[in-house]
Amino acid sequence: MQNITYDLEYSLVGALLSGGLSPQAREVMSWLEPEMFETFQLGALYDNIRKQARKDDLIDILMLSQDYGENLANLAEMANQTPYSGNLSGYAKKVHSAWINRSAQQTMLKMASELANTRDEKVNEITQCALNQIQKLLVSKTEIKPVALGELMDSYVDVLEKRSKSDFKERLLFTGIEAVDDVLGGINSTDIVVVAGRPGTGKTEFSLTLTRNIAKTKARCCFLVLRWGIFNWSIAC
Repeated sequence: MQNITYDLEYSLVGALLSGGLSPQAREVMSWLEPEMFETFQLGALYDNIRKQARKDDLIDILMLSQDYGENLANLAEMANQTPYSGNLSGYAKKVHSAWINRSAQQTMLKMASELANTRDEKVNEITQCALNQIQKLLVSKTEIKPVALGELMDSYVDVLEKRSKSDFKERLLFTGIEAVDDVLGGINSTDIVVVAGRPGTGKTEFSLTLTRNIAKTKARCCFLVLRWGIFNWSIAC
């Protein structure tokens, strides 16, 4: 059983590394926790993958090696041994089921140990406590869970620290409109800027001005235009 569980966990992590941050990967990482892994090293690696995904919006083995100290050769081997990532959700559900079984067994063993060394009046209390814990495990669902703000704060602080460095400014895109650039402080490649307003307030002219100014620097940008009520989508790059 231990070997099967290890293979499942290995395949799960390998599928994440080979498949990248796909919609399926996002869904799995929204509910699967590192402590559900039986193999500590694989759970720790999964935790770093999830941190990278939440912080940088990607899964990349080179950056995992550089930013989190993971062994690049091991990461590449895991990705190569799991070339198909379509089974990711299935692996995750089996890892989750194995965790439920292990946790239930541990609860039963703990209950047996406590019952062997307790007074009769405590039997019902110990039994009920164990049953409650097992019940929680059985109703635990493989569905999206909310992310606590505290888990994301370190990532936000790290991003702000990187953006405050002088060399970071060289990678930013500027609109050429001083007032806008002062507010935004430059646009990073992963930033999304929303231009919104009522009809006739100059959104189109503003976007065209941005395009002209950015084109002068030989940079690139992409505009997604949505007109409410007209149901018209358009993309311009």
